Amino acid sequence: MNRSAIIIFLVNYCAFLFSQELRFSREFESLKKNLPIAIINNHPSYFHVLRYNRAIHDFTIERRKKETSEIIAFTAMRLDSVNANWFDYSNLEYIFHEDDHRLYFIFEKIVNTKREIFLKVIDTLGKSSGFKLIETLETSANIEGLEFKFRLVNNHQLMVIGIKTYVGGNVKKFVELFDLKSKERVWLKNLPIENATTGYSTSFACNAKGDLYYVILKSQLDYYKRLYQDNRQTQIPVFLFSSIELVCFDYQNSSLYKKELLVTDINVINTISLYPSDSTLSFYMHFAKGETPKTQEVFFWTQQWNSDLSKEIYFQTTPLSAKINSALAYYGGSDYKTAADKEFVSINHLYANGSDAEVSEHTQIHINEELLFVEWNKQTGDILQQQLIPRKASFNDERAKLKNIGRVNWMVTEHNYYFFTLENRANAKLQLEEYKHKSFKTLKTIYNSDLVLYTISKSAVLKKQRIYENDKFDNIPIAYSTTQNEIILFLDGTDKEKFAILKVNPN
Repeated sequence: MNRSAIIIFLVNYCAFLFSQELRFSREFESLKKNLPIAIINNHPSYFHVLRYNRAIHDFTIERRKKETSEIIAFTAMRLDSVNANWFDYSNLEYIFHEDDHRLYFIFEKIVNTKREIFLKVIDTLGKSSGFKLIETLETSANIEGLEFKFRLVNNHQLMVIGIKTYVGGNVKKFVELFDLKSKERVWLKNLPIENATTGYSTSFACNAKGDLYYVILKSQLDYYKRLYQDNRQTQIPVFLFSSIELVCFDYQNSSLYKKELLVTDINVINTISLYPSDSTLSFYMHFAKGETPKTQEVFFWTQQWNSDLSKEIYFQTTPLSAKINSALAYYGGSDYKTAADKEFVSINHLYANGSDAEVSEHTQIHINEELLFVEWNKQTGDILQQQLIPRKASFNDERAKLKNIGRVNWMVTEHNYYFFTLENRANAKLQLEEYKHKSFKTLKTIYNSDLVLYTISKSAVLKKQRIYENDKFDNIPIAYSTTQNEIILFLDGTDKEKFAILKVNPN
């Protein structure tokens, strides 16, 4: 192929993915200790930037005009009016969300004897409300641990799970559904005491009607496996899961329904996800089983029932693809090199054009590794495709300005899934079809790295393209959410900064 033909091919290939190239804003003065941590891009004319401003010890929100990236509204969160002035906001657990033109900032305040969840709302003019206390956990003499878990459900509601761990091992939990628009509690449910005998609840979900679903897992210690980390050996417990039970609290009639699944000695559970609608409950599980650690194999379990769990609609199990099984066959710190030995944790659920996709990540000590993408049809339970996205990013350097260089951002259009991640520039020469963990170079710094786009089509094709090279201005990976067909990048040039926009072709 001659040079002209290559150029024509590349132009046509890029046009398939993008409607235009990166469009850069002007350069802005960069304030020291004022780095963006999240961008929300849900409107055609403007976007929002959340910053942690260390100089004034606060979070701030900027509304910026899409065309020029100029600031058109500014809001200081004034978090010190709730938190202690010595608190390190880099450790703050929070949700930054937009719905119906309002911004919602939900965060957890932690002190020695108490934990609290607060809400702050910012309207379309940039005016913020006061702090609304949603829930509180307080310790006592017989409590050895407090924990909150909170996440968005149904786009405008917040699910809060409060956990108290008592001396002796008993666990008490409550689940609250809170409406962000009305700033009112929808319901609160206290769960029965949990321990090793009763099993432990997990994977909470809620449908639009307000019905609560969750899973109770029972397990027992099976054996210990050896893990090499930080130049030493540790023994990691491995459990045998003997029971999986589904629970449903019906919101309308306060009824309780249960369903015990037929389980035969599952060795590893990576992900359990529940997806309730008004009429059905869909179940997805990524797990491994086998007689010995060397013979364990990976499967995906999909199942569906009607809303009260009385009728099964389908049930399927699908093995991990042979290609991915082979790609994950390497030693990762233990004595085994099987795909089943690689632990994956769910990081997101995506939806496009009638099918759902589960995205999970493989993480080792100080390293973010491969992403596993599994698309399935909730109407039938069929696994439509499995893809492994290469990744290897270190977050071991505590002195680094940026800790989360392994962050992955994603977008979904009608026909494609897009994943944006930084990579070591040396990986540009590697072909996707020939991915080998040993050959894939680790990303240790943002300098001299590439921003890479992995595109997964509905026809099960995985493509890779480099879209930006870090040089004088470095792309900083920060949290990003959007309803638009475009990605907004933040570019740091030490004493200058700018933004770049890349529009994606939805086809």
